[in-house]
Amino acid sequence: MIAGICYIIGLFSAIFLFIAPYSTNPTVRFHAMQSIVLQVVVVVGFIVLNVALAVITSIMPFAFFLYLLMPLVWLGVVGVFILLAIKAFQGNGIEVPVVSDWAKRFA
Repeated sequence: MIAGICYIIGLFSAIFLFIAPYSTNPTVRFHAMQSIVLQVVVVVGFIVLNVALAVITSIMPFAFFLYLLMPLVWLGVVGVFILLAIKAFQGNGIEVPVVSDWAKRFA
């Protein structure tokens, strides 16, 4: 039940739940680590995407319209985190394909 908090509140709650007394529960530990890894992947992905868009825009000035797609990407990421939180609150964990392998390794 408490594992869903990792996805909603953010990185600091996931780190807290990973090292706090809740860390004895393997489900909470897995969801906390999956949330941490997924948030790091999202931040790195957005940095790479912004750099790529900056390079493309400097080459083709009219490509700045691609920046208008960034809010849609952000809404997709928020939707994934909400889905993961709902499933974690229900007790049905969703394993994100690559991220869950890393989370299992570190958890």
